[in-house]
Amino acid sequence: MAGTRDCYEEAARSVAAGKLSCCAPCAPEYFGAAAYPPEQLAGLPQAVIDSAMGCGHPVGAAGLSAGDVVVDLGCGTGIDVLLAARQVGRSGRAVGVDMTPGLVELARGYARQAGTGNVTFHCARIEQLPLPDRCADVVLANGTLSLSPDKPAALTQAARVLRPGGRLTLTDFILRDGLDAEQRRVAGEQSGCVTGTLAAAEYLEHLVEAGFAHPEVRLDHRIAPGMYLGLVTAERAHQPRPLP
Repeated sequence: MAGTRDCYEEAARSVAAGKLSCCAPCAPEYFGAAAYPPEQLAGLPQAVIDSAMGCGHPVGAAGLSAGDVVVDLGCGTGIDVLLAARQVGRSGRAVGVDMTPGLVELARGYARQAGTGNVTFHCARIEQLPLPDRCADVVLANGTLSLSPDKPAALTQAARVLRPGGRLTLTDFILRDGLDAEQRRVAGEQSGCVTGTLAAAEYLEHLVEAGFAHPEVRLDHRIAPGMYLGLVTAERAHQPRPLP
């Protein structure tokens, strides 16, 4: 955990200095700002666009509506929070959570620059969300779960803060099912700084165990042998499993 936080603290310093580079050079066309339609980025501070560190566009896949409360896990400098805030409108709210103080500080500053008032940011781990039960309609994450040292805990927390029937929409690194240990290691090395990536079947299993229904995993872009960028969706079950 400390290593990941240190990595992203360094990223925060690089953002502030205007020196951030893509952390996944294997397929830069799918990472950061390249994952978003340019017209959707209009009006955002250039710094938040330049510092985008995700691997997809979960806001575009989430089907947000006016009035929704959205929680973004591992929000970084806040690009998905700001985009979600636009879609949910003044009657809704977008909440970002990130464990890296430097990134949270930048995100708050970019939100002020954008004049976005319906946002909140928390410095916290996604495995221990500082949010009440059943407070959100949608939970997003953009390349975050692969970095979590305790993915079952992170998914269980996501289920906890969602209202019954609430939606989970994640873009993430995903392994093809059936890889052996050596193939998994090689795939991880070739895809950059990501560690602990789940295979599609493992994702489905963890989602059900965390209290989600109708889980789906879609593999979209092959970025290394056995490694894909994909979309993960599910709904919070009306009777999720209790927290341990």
